[in-house]
Amino acid sequence: MKPEAAKSVQKGLTEATTLLSSILEGARTVVEKAGEVSNAVQPIVERLEPLVERVGVAALWVAKLWL
Repeated sequence: MKPEAAKSVQKGLTEATTLLSSILEGARTVVEKAGEVSNAVQPIVERLEPLVERVGVAALWVAKLWL
């Protein structure tokens, strides 16, 4: 992969990680404060957390492999 393409991929993954992390933190806040609503939001948190971690790891690997 060319360095320019790798930087673009890494930037996109980093931005996705930041966005997903913000969503995850918001969902956690809802779970902590929402009572009954937390039962509906908790599964979202549980599914989103591993996704955020994987996208973050992918961004790091792009940087290590191609930058």
